[in-house]
Amino acid sequence: MVRRDEGFYMVCHMCFYTWLVSRGIPVCPRCGATVPLEVGIFTDKSRRIGLGFCSRCGYTWRVLLDQFMSVPDHAAPLIALGAERFRPAMEKALEKGLEEAG
Repeated sequence: MVRRDEGFYMVCHMCFYTWLVSRGIPVCPRCGATVPLEVGIFTDKSRRIGLGFCSRCGYTWRVLLDQFMSVPDHAAPLIALGAERFRPAMEKALEKGLEEAG
């Protein structure tokens, strides 16, 4: 997923086709959840890349947040792969949330 001009776009890793998913707020590309407490993006200090997470369906996706990065469109998904480093933090947050709910 890439954020551009107040919109969130998905980018196919195979053909680099890009399509609008939502405007303004992130939306889960799998189940369509829009509630801010259900859909979140984990980032580092730079806030350039992140990992999206939906607590409703458990889906995760990579997000390129810096819309001013000067890279070709086909490189954006590869850069977003760097967000994988946030996956352990997401899994811990999910486990903690399930423990508190249970």
